[in-house]
Amino acid sequence: MKRADQYDVVYWFTLAWDGYEGMDEGELTESRYTYAHMLESINHYLEKYEKRGAYLEYCSMETSTTYIDLTNKIRSKNG
Repeated sequence: MKRADQYDVVYWFTLAWDGYEGMDEGELTESRYTYAHMLESINHYLEKYEKRGAYLEYCSMETSTTYIDLTNKIRSKNG
């Protein structure tokens, strides 16, 4: 397995859920090294935190020199 610094691309995503009057709100931010693993993880966590009303807040593909916002693309795939 490669070390983290050996990957050329990193995919980041943040899922969030809103609380009631500021209670129990939260978010989860994680990274993956492939697009497929990012999608799989997003779907897993959306299902896991469904009762909290979790939603995709942000996701991106990042390299050492640039980033691409993938949020709208992934939201449209997930409905």
